[in-house]
Amino acid sequence: MLFRSKVRGMNAKYQAIFDQSVDAVLLIDPEDAVILDANQASLSIFGASSFDDLIGHTPLEYSPEMQPGGTPTSVRAEEVIRACLQEGRVEFEWLHQRPLTGELWWGQVSLRRIEIESKTCLIGRVRDIDETKKFQDRLTELAYVDGLTRLPNRLAACEWLDHELEADSWKDLVLIAFDIDGFQQINELFGHQLGDQVLLAFCQWLKEQELLEGWQARLDSDSFVVCLHQTKAVDWLREVKRLLQNLDLADRKSTRLNSSHQIISYAVFCLKKK
Repeated sequence: MLFRSKVRGMNAKYQAIFDQSVDAVLLIDPEDAVILDANQASLSIFGASSFDDLIGHTPLEYSPEMQPGGTPTSVRAEEVIRACLQEGRVEFEWLHQRPLTGELWWGQVSLRRIEIESKTCLIGRVRDIDETKKFQDRLTELAYVDGLTRLPNRLAACEWLDHELEADSWKDLVLIAFDIDGFQQINELFGHQLGDQVLLAFCQWLKEQELLEGWQARLDSDSFVVCLHQTKAVDWLREVKRLLQNLDLADRKSTRLNSSHQIISYAVFCLKKK
């Protein structure tokens, strides 16, 4: 363990990091991203059976091929290494994968540039934040996703629309607002369980309409919105108008609901760029 002994001899702080940290600590050669050394905690965190499974290998072997957002892991790794060499230190979240089980997990990574006998190395600390990340994702889901239909909710729709309108490259948009007429009477006469079935049937119908470049959301109990770029909206709306004439939510759910309660109203709003 030549590099570890040199690091220990240079700075007692790094010795303590290696020996006492409950986080994974890796010493990395930035030229080829090979792991030069690792502490004991790295074995359990990365799911390695011995130091031989880590040392001489790259962190890419403990990551999926793609990072969230569609960036190849190899490309993202080059970016963070380059940034660390330039800035001296970077912190980021990274999606890892334990090779033996295939389990994906999130790590909080702190990467720092150090010099060991005129050789530039990187020392990285990796903390398993998978449970915290899952909890945060769950909170985000509760805030932005409708619990019944699993569509984005009003808050998500408003934020997405604000983002679109603030973008310099935004295109003309068409908002199509849908409303299930008489929905309150459906709940009162047949119960909320049947009302939920009607909502789910309408949402399923929306999802089947293949919104390739648009989004849809539930605004409140019986109101929904679809947003499209204007170039796609004309043809789509013409088809929707035809389909709505024959839409039978009761038939789709095999309910005893009278068809008089299944009228879908809609309004169209055009947002044009000045």
